[in-house]
Amino acid sequence: MSIALLPSGSFQVYPCNDIFKTQEKIAYANSLIQKCLRIAYTILSIIVIPLGIARLTVYIVSKIAPSNIIPGIGLYNLDVLLAKFKTKPTETLQDEIQYLQHLHHFRDQFIADPTNKAKQVTITTADGVELDACSITSPSQAPAGVQKWIVYFHGHKSCYEGQMSELKLIAVKTGANVLSANYRGIMRSKGTPSCSHDLVLDGEAQIQYLLSLGVAKENILLHGWSLGGAVATEVASNHQEKGHEINLCNERSYANLIELLKTRLPKIFGSTIKNIIGFSAGIFLHAAGWQFDGVKNFQKINGQKWIIYSKEDGFSKYSASLYKGLKEAMMTKDDRNIKKQRVKSRNTSGKPKIKDYDQYYKPKNTHNLSYAQNRNRADIVKKNGIAIHCKPISATKEVFERYVLQAKAALKIKTTLSTFQTFKSYLEYLLPF
Repeated sequence: MSIALLPSGSFQVYPCNDIFKTQEKIAYANSLIQKCLRIAYTILSIIVIPLGIARLTVYIVSKIAPSNIIPGIGLYNLDVLLAKFKTKPTETLQDEIQYLQHLHHFRDQFIADPTNKAKQVTITTADGVELDACSITSPSQAPAGVQKWIVYFHGHKSCYEGQMSELKLIAVKTGANVLSANYRGIMRSKGTPSCSHDLVLDGEAQIQYLLSLGVAKENILLHGWSLGGAVATEVASNHQEKGHEINLCNERSYANLIELLKTRLPKIFGSTIKNIIGFSAGIFLHAAGWQFDGVKNFQKINGQKWIIYSKEDGFSKYSASLYKGLKEAMMTKDDRNIKKQRVKSRNTSGKPKIKDYDQYYKPKNTHNLSYAQNRNRADIVKKNGIAIHCKPISATKEVFERYVLQAKAALKIKTTLSTFQTFKSYLEYLLPF
C-alpha cells in the first residue's frame, strides 16, 4: 500500500509570530563565536576526564531519551518499520506495518467522508518541521472570529489517526472545533524530536495556526493526555508568561519525568535509593534537554484549568501524577507530619487513621477516573493499569460528561439539556451543593 505524501505547508510559523525566537537562537548557535566555544569545550572535555565522562553521559542520554520518552517515533513511523523489516523480517514487524497501513487508510477515508467535517492541515513549525494535522469542525460551527477550538495533544505512544472517532465525539458533544497534530517523527509528520522543547514547538505551532485564522486566545482550550498533558501544560504556561491566558485540561499526565522514572524502578529499591537515582537521572536528562515540569508550569496558568487523573493508572501512576505533585507542592511541614502519622497507623493497625482535618492543599477542579475501591486498587493497577491509561475518556460516561461541561464553561459555550445523560445529572449541574 502506498502512502500519500504530506501536502506542502498550509501554514508556517514566521519569526514575527514565534514567541521563542527560534530562528534567532538557531542563527546564534551557528555563529562563529559559538562554534569556537564548542571546540574549546570539546578540548577541555578531553583534558579534564570527569568533565569528559559527564559530557559523554549526557550525549548517551540524549540519544536514548527520545525513543523512551516518546516511543511513538519508532512505533508510528512506517519508513522506520519498513527499514527494520528489510533488515530482519519478523511476524511482529509485519503485523505492526499492517496496522500502520490500516491507520493511514482509515485516516484518508475519515477525511474524505464529508459527514465527519474533517480537514487535513500541514503546519510548519518555527524551526521548519512540517507536521501533519487534522481539524474536525463541530456541527454547531460559528464564524471564525468567535469559533471555539480544542487542541488535542495525544500521548507518548499514539497518533491522532487512532483517535479520530474520539476527537469527532468531543467536537459533537462540546460544540467546539478540534485540532490535533502528530508530533514530529509520528506517522506523516517530518523530523525527529531531540529534546522536550521540540514537542513544545510542535504544540505552539498549532496555537499559531489557530491565531492566524482569527481565533481569540480565550476561545482556545488545550487538552493534553499523558505526554500530551506535559506538552500542553508547558505551552499554556509559556503563553501565560506573555500575558495570554489559554484554557487547559490536563488528563492522566505526570508531575515531571523524574517522578515517572522512579515508578519504573524495581520495588526492591527503597524510597531513598529511588530518590538518589531520580536526582542523578534528572541532572543528565535536564542537560540533554528533556525537562518537563508539570507542577511548576501548571501553577503559572491563570486561565480555566482542570485535571483528570486515575489512581488505577498503570503508566502515569498516582505516585508520579500531576495531581499528587500539585498536592504535595501545597503541603506544609505540619501537613506532611500528619500524613506520616496516618501512614504509620495504617502499617500498624491495617486501617488508615480517619481524616479529621481539612486537606486544603488538594488541587481544585479535578476529576478522578476511578474504577475500583481502595481494597483492590493495587490488583487493578497490576492487571489492567496500562489498559486504564489508554482507555478514552468517553469510555467513562460520568467523567466524560463532566469534561464536556467543563470544556463548555471554559470556552463559554451555552449548555443545553441535551448535554446531560440524565435529568438527575442536569439537576446536579444546576444545584452542585
